[in-house]
Amino acid sequence: KNTDVQKRLVATSKGKGSGMVLSTIPTLPIHHMDDTAFAQHCRLRLGLSPSDDLTALYPRCVCGKENDAGHAHLCRQLRKKMGYDRHQAVVQALSSIVKKQSIHVATEPTVIVRHEQSAIDEAQRQDEEELDNGIERPGVRPDLAIHCTHRILYVDVSIAHPFAPSYKDKAASTVIAEREKSKIAKYSKATRAFVYPIVFDTFGNRGRHVDKLLKCIRPHAIVDQQNFMRLARQELTFALHRAAARCAHQSAMWIATHSSRFYNAPEVGQVGVAH
Repeated sequence: KNTDVQKRLVATSKGKGSGMVLSTIPTLPIHHMDDTAFAQHCRLRLGLSPSDDLTALYPRCVCGKENDAGHAHLCRQLRKKMGYDRHQAVVQALSSIVKKQSIHVATEPTVIVRHEQSAIDEAQRQDEEELDNGIERPGVRPDLAIHCTHRILYVDVSIAHPFAPSYKDKAASTVIAEREKSKIAKYSKATRAFVYPIVFDTFGNRGRHVDKLLKCIRPHAIVDQQNFMRLARQELTFALHRAAARCAHQSAMWIATHSSRFYNAPEVGQVGVAH
């Protein structure tokens, strides 16, 4: 089991953006990460749980699963909230990037829908199956509509975790590509508009459509167009890592609070979480 986790950690460290937090010199406000967030980020990259005390005192979570390295991110009791928080952090960061360039952006727009009800039903069914994302909304409603001069860019954000049970039998390097394909297939059946699938994993790796979208926005940028791509990638990645660290910290507190009643162990105030 540990060997499988180590292999996945090595695979995720080779993707685009996985080492951005460690390699970027923090010279701008978008690079800010407090001590707790940075500590949680490092523990995630090393394959550690949010707290050594959490693992030692509570070997199993209240949901029955073992408190291993990835459980705090994947607990079924918290998955919907954590998935939503990470998802919204990236959506808001992308919206902020676009607005700073004086480009209008709309949240959860209604796109042109095909008339085949079966295609809409299929898109909604796929949304229900995306448990890792934890988002419940109509299958034909993307996250953002970016109104450029001559076109509208529709965007749907998704955050995947390589340690999720649904990816257990799949290579970590293929997780993002498969999520992108599923998003494209879902919207192509239900809408006439192309929707850019903006996919990240919890380690900061990004899909190829992230750069494609940013390249479409760059010609319309009015502020620092030369460095637009680099700064936009950094802002999205740091926003994701801050949200992931915050979720890991909060989930550790929740697991400790609810597990203490099943173990002869200290309450949550006595459990040390990395900070």
